[in-house]
Amino acid sequence: MKKKISLLLSLCLLISLLAGYQQEAGDSPDSDTLVIATVSDIASLDPSRMTSSYELYVGTCVYDSLTWLPLGASEPAMRLAESYTVSDDGLTYTFTLRDGPLFHNGEPVTAEDVLYSVELFRSAAALSSYSYNIAGCESPDEKTVVITLSAPDPAFFENFNWCFVLPKAAHEEAGGDFGTQPVGSGPYQLVSYTAGTRTELTAFPDYYRGEAAIQNCEIQVIPDAFTIATALETGEVHYSSDISFEHIETLEQSGVVTCEVREALGCISAYGVHQNPPYDDVLVRQAISYAIDRDMCNEIMYAGRGAINPTPLPSFTIEGPQNVEGYSYDPDKARELLAEAGYPDGEGLRPLTIQTMDSFGDITEVVQANLSEIGITAEIEIQESSAFLSNAATGNVDLAIWGAGLGSNASQWMSMFVTGGQLNYPQYSNSRVDELYAEAVADPDSARRQELYNEIFSMVIDEDAAISPIVSMCNCHAFNTKVNIGTALDNLYLSANPYDLSFNETAS
Repeated sequence: MKKKISLLLSLCLLISLLAGYQQEAGDSPDSDTLVIATVSDIASLDPSRMTSSYELYVGTCVYDSLTWLPLGASEPAMRLAESYTVSDDGLTYTFTLRDGPLFHNGEPVTAEDVLYSVELFRSAAALSSYSYNIAGCESPDEKTVVITLSAPDPAFFENFNWCFVLPKAAHEEAGGDFGTQPVGSGPYQLVSYTAGTRTELTAFPDYYRGEAAIQNCEIQVIPDAFTIATALETGEVHYSSDISFEHIETLEQSGVVTCEVREALGCISAYGVHQNPPYDDVLVRQAISYAIDRDMCNEIMYAGRGAINPTPLPSFTIEGPQNVEGYSYDPDKARELLAEAGYPDGEGLRPLTIQTMDSFGDITEVVQANLSEIGITAEIEIQESSAFLSNAATGNVDLAIWGAGLGSNASQWMSMFVTGGQLNYPQYSNSRVDELYAEAVADPDSARRQELYNEIFSMVIDEDAAISPIVSMCNCHAFNTKVNIGTALDNLYLSANPYDLSFNETAS
């Protein structure tokens, strides 16, 4: 009944939103225009001021970087750089620049522009989580750029995706206006931007990798997933990754939309602060881990299409652990562990409060029911996302359910588990884990690093139950059948770049 009511409300909303959308959009797009729908707008296309994944996504269309590492890849593709080398100690990356790339204003891309862009990348507060490890940058000649790190970083190339190269002179001249009149060297250049409505791009004819097959691109802001799904079926939208999983079956049955579900970077997990009873007892943490029905959570959140992994790391993680057992759904085992901890059938255990954000509310209801099944009483408290994250960062939570996406390299996830780590919200501490992590990031041998991460996550999950992974996040990429997907999904990090797409020759 709840879903039926939700559908009726969505239908009513669709009528008003779609009418407004059509009024804003005007005539149907030209046959050489790709229309992409997103639920959120962008605020700036100045790389030093980007704060959201939507801005970074549009940035990949307008700008280029020295290299590009697709999601889960082990080696970067060359972009503005034609080659690179890494010093034996892992601290120095030397890039040889490609001949020929031009900015949209016709000026050549120079080493001076790259140095300027790296410094912006380092100084931008919004990008500090990507650039924190860069200690310096220099250019010994006009073809070479040398970047020095403060410590070895196995995730360097993944973070370096977001170091967009822009022209120094144009950026300095435009000042605060650069975000609305960007100049990049990417496959598309900005035509116009209408706040809250659309961003229009056109192919850059002198793009060094070849002009884009799709000449024009409109990124439409449509804040309702049901409206996006309907627009995909009618052909008014050609691609979106902002699709509700409850719409996938209808879209696939339409015959005009193709849906591709891909595992994303994050995981939804449960945890309690380890210094607070009852979570200071590993038996209680393990009992909670066995109590959670992950298949049901997957069905509720992702219509059963998500991935369930033993650790919070995505299955495609580079150097990710391979021998962690994790926790199955086993209420009997959970009751046994509770009894061993001194709480037979939950007797003597205080009522818990499960705190989460609205987006994870349905999963939280499943967990609440699961805990009740083993004798644990719990109430649910839904918080606004910023308030929840603020409370989580200070340890002001009881049993929390949250989602985090930290990257596709195992090293990036350790901030959740090393003592004092920036995202160590459970306040977990294991000196052996700290020692092994320090050894892993300093070791230049990838195979050895993976061995160390196997040992680390066996302790973190199987032995210590530091957190309880529930279900890995995933995205649905929906394409109108007029679009030839090609290798776009193999090259993506956030969403498919229109440069990697084309229209099918048979499309009308």
